[in-house]
Amino acid sequence: MHQYILIVIIFFSIAGVAQKQGQQRIDSLLAVLPDAKEDTVKIKVLYDLSFTYHTINPDEGIKYGKIALSIAENLQSLKQLAAANLALGVNYLMKGNYAVALDYELKALKLSEETGDEVGISKPLNNIGIIYSKMENYKKALEYYEKALKIYLDNDNKKNAATTLGNMGLAYQGMKNREKAIAFYDRSLKMMQELNDNEGMGRNMMNISIVYQDDHDLVKALDYETRAIKLYQDLGNKSDYALGIGNIAWLYFLIATDTSGLKLPDSLQNKVVLLHKSEELLNQAISINKEMGFKNLLQLNYGNLSELQKYNGNFKNALESYKLSILYNDSIYSAENTEKIKSLESQRTEDLKQKEIEIQKLQLTAAKNERWFYIWGLAMVLALFFVILNRYRITSKQKGIIEKEQERSEALLLNILPAETARELKDKGKSDAKMFDEVTVMFTDFKDFTKLTENLSPSVLVNEIDYCYRAFDTIMTKNNIEKIKTIGDSYMAAGGLPSSNKTHPADVVQAAIEIQNFMTERTRAILSGELEGQIFEIRIGIHTGPVVAGIVGIKKFSYDIWGDTVNTAARMESASAPGKINISGVTYELVKNKFVCEHRGKIEAKNKGEVDMYFVQWSMVSSQ
Repeated sequence: MHQYILIVIIFFSIAGVAQKQGQQRIDSLLAVLPDAKEDTVKIKVLYDLSFTYHTINPDEGIKYGKIALSIAENLQSLKQLAAANLALGVNYLMKGNYAVALDYELKALKLSEETGDEVGISKPLNNIGIIYSKMENYKKALEYYEKALKIYLDNDNKKNAATTLGNMGLAYQGMKNREKAIAFYDRSLKMMQELNDNEGMGRNMMNISIVYQDDHDLVKALDYETRAIKLYQDLGNKSDYALGIGNIAWLYFLIATDTSGLKLPDSLQNKVVLLHKSEELLNQAISINKEMGFKNLLQLNYGNLSELQKYNGNFKNALESYKLSILYNDSIYSAENTEKIKSLESQRTEDLKQKEIEIQKLQLTAAKNERWFYIWGLAMVLALFFVILNRYRITSKQKGIIEKEQERSEALLLNILPAETARELKDKGKSDAKMFDEVTVMFTDFKDFTKLTENLSPSVLVNEIDYCYRAFDTIMTKNNIEKIKTIGDSYMAAGGLPSSNKTHPADVVQAAIEIQNFMTERTRAILSGELEGQIFEIRIGIHTGPVVAGIVGIKKFSYDIWGDTVNTAARMESASAPGKINISGVTYELVKNKFVCEHRGKIEAKNKGEVDMYFVQWSMVSSQ
């Protein structure tokens, strides 16, 4: 199982003017504006400008929208007031200022309702749904989408109805209600087929693909994604085509590395071919996205390529791809920060001008009446004193809050990363990958986990796993072992890192025995009625050897290890038996004087040939 990111293709169609949008339209509107003498004509041009700017430069859109709003207020025209508020709402939405956007759209809705214009009502209803969806208040978003959908269907507006159905699918997907998400995507897809809207069909197919991927139905996900990119290829839509082939590349990778026993058609049986196709498509996506200048997709593509290269053992290229992923991520944040700095500089210039005006007024007053000048000066000094005093109190309070947040961040970081790695990350801003000559890696896995949990609700399932993993975490801490990660019902840990030691083989085997004892006692308690829960049988595998360790990712940091040792430890687990601890011959030689083990002989391990394996029976020494 691997971490992944897929970009959801959004349907959000901002309701507004129906005319063609873009810089060309803006230029023509700006040319017409000076000749618009009557307010009724001018306001329509201003509203059109404001709306057209929302995808290009929302700040300009807001400027023209506020002028339109001012004229509409003078005209006392409800319809024009609604239009101006609608345009301002979509511009603030594009800036990510959802609270202000919602306020304007609600005003537009109220004004449209007063005019009784049903088509006009549908526009703010749709936009309010989008805003709530952006705010992840999906239940509220659905309320407004349903009202807009009814109006679209009553007026036989199939295009907008199809778009809204897709938006509702997104909302249900956000609520993790995948069955309803697919149902609404299907309705939208059928309507767009009737309209011959191939681009809309492609959006639906890609979103359905993501739902199936979330359900681990990778074959269906691949089918929908493949159909979508065929449409985009025929349309000449390079940007969505590039996104689609990047997603297909990742699906190939997931299918090739899947260990859950997926039923695959013959065309997907060859793992080597799938991995080769995955790399080929990722490089193709990177080439197109470079040409188009899509930095966010380049960040995603390079990150996935790094994961693929790491899996293939090509660590040098994996590191280079990972660096490029970070580089594009940094450039995205840099561009955002540049815009913020420009905005702040503009505000500062305006503030300075205002201060100059205020100072000139004060100087003029002082020249007329020197006595009042001194009184004013004294008042300013006193006011400044109280401002400084108040500021000091606020700063002290903020300092306390910041210190608490820093402590909280520190604790959170230490909960995610080893202490030594966390310190390096704070000191240097990064953490270098390290080679460890010898560590001991342990994998655990619950027998028939998927079958056992078919009848369990998600909340019960999570509670069961959490109960076991909390106990495992305590055992790891007690035995000086580093927990690496959990992948579904698989638990991975390693001894001998991030600080090397000589006791790690015995530490890990001892921890495995304690896990085995915990699971045995848990089963006894469930059978006797002392504890409620699902009985799990656990397999444990252990191997010792060299690994590379380091941090993966830039968000949601993950400390991970790589190398043949990790793969061999996983093989030890899969070759183990329920309730047994299976160790390799390498680990046995290091712990044979501390634990009684049963030689199993040479056993075939996937991609490893025949390997000496041993079942651990018991410890020769009592644990501390």
